[in-house]
Amino acid sequence: MRKPSILAAAIVCMVAISTAAIVAAPVRTPSPRADGKKSTVILELFTSQGCSSCPPADRLLSTLTREQQAAGTVIPLAYHVDYWNHLGWSDPFSSAAWSRRQNEYARVMRSSQVYTPQLVINGTAQMVGSDEGRVRREIARQLQQADRGVVTLDRVHVEGTQLVVDLRATLDAAEAAGRNAEVQLALFENDATTAVPRGELAGHRLNNDTIVRWQSPVLKVRGGSGEGKTTVRIPLQTAWRSGHLGVAAFIQDSSTFAIYAADSARPAQP
Repeated sequence: MRKPSILAAAIVCMVAISTAAIVAAPVRTPSPRADGKKSTVILELFTSQGCSSCPPADRLLSTLTREQQAAGTVIPLAYHVDYWNHLGWSDPFSSAAWSRRQNEYARVMRSSQVYTPQLVINGTAQMVGSDEGRVRREIARQLQQADRGVVTLDRVHVEGTQLVVDLRATLDAAEAAGRNAEVQLALFENDATTAVPRGELAGHRLNNDTIVRWQSPVLKVRGGSGEGKTTVRIPLQTAWRSGHLGVAAFIQDSSTFAIYAADSARPAQP
């Protein structure tokens, strides 16, 4: 899919503002699963510091980052896209790779457009990221479903100028037999403050959490094939503040983009 035009992006941005203005009804947090199985939800927010409708979605993502869910684990991730950068402010966290990822979701979901703030939940549901009521209802629905595999971050620690991650993963044979999937490993940064001098948010100080700084597929898994293991070494960049970093690993179907299981961790402190 092509990147949206300035007019199309602006129209979607205005629609997002209108949706965000709706007062969300309270949503009850579901109880823990009776069968004791793990349930995890990955939230992928496609956002930009160049879009004026994104801050409410960014704030909601930060709130969800801090919350504890009784029914399972919610792992928010923020992907800052680059297609708003031509409107006066270049988002320092933006990447063309995240714009491509959003376009891949549009292709799989057969959507005619991409927009910000767009939230994709467990790779299967998408909505305006500032629509809190809908977001919380979908999280609650997803938490009622048990994971269809297991991914475990055994150890995350710093060695010199590298972040070393030991992980293992498997897909349930009964739930995902024959399915091909990859473990995606994402490194994210919390608690970043940016003063924006230009663009639609000129004069604002923006606070962002769970900013994806690096991501890559690191392990192939197949339903019913047993457990796979790997060690990943991520070169640490000077712009990344080590005390604010975390990692998330999730098993994602190579064809449908459905997410089967996930885990997250903070690096062990030396």
